[in-house]
Amino acid sequence: MLKPSLVLASMLCGWRLLWAVHAIAEVKSDNYFPLAVGNRWVYESSEGTEAEPVLEAWDVIHQEGNAFVVQVQQPFVTIGGLEEQFALTPEGVQRRLPGAAPSESQLQLVLRLPPAVGASWEGVDGHYTITAVDATVTVPAGTFTHCVEVTRFRKETKVTEMITYAHGVGIIQRDETFPVIGGFGDFETRARGHTVLRLKEWKIINAQLPATK
Repeated sequence: MLKPSLVLASMLCGWRLLWAVHAIAEVKSDNYFPLAVGNRWVYESSEGTEAEPVLEAWDVIHQEGNAFVVQVQQPFVTIGGLEEQFALTPEGVQRRLPGAAPSESQLQLVLRLPPAVGASWEGVDGHYTITAVDATVTVPAGTFTHCVEVTRFRKETKVTEMITYAHGVGIIQRDETFPVIGGFGDFETRARGHTVLRLKEWKIINAQLPATK
């Protein structure tokens, strides 16, 4: 017969194992950017003015290997929409670089997991830093808690982009600022341009959505 102390130790080991499995499950790539054919996100796009925002739709249209093709419908930009490819890997969410040479890396890490404030890495399109892991953000689609925010800064163009991911939903906000070019000679002014993409509605296949509407 097992001693009570051995039984207790065995139970504690079991609980720790279950907790570890749960923790690993909580930081899977698809928790923060769920990709499946049929998933759809609709955003309001604005430039920080009083003008009525326009709608931008992202649709996962098919899968190519471990990558998913997302069709982006942008008003007044491209007939038929643009296409982006994202892959879910153990390291995190990766974006396939358009036009990358065969000798170059085809994927760019855009969200490193598990998320930790201060984690940073270099990419061909800028320097990435996780700047929040427990943010609360309100967008037209609702209020989302425990969000992860990734800030990307590109030194060459002085563009700063902040992307916010909500658990089980995906990208809920993208905030971008950039220098304004103007005047004779296209010189850079002190003014900063601003565009923001905010989630309006979404559809996730076979996912539980934690947002509060």
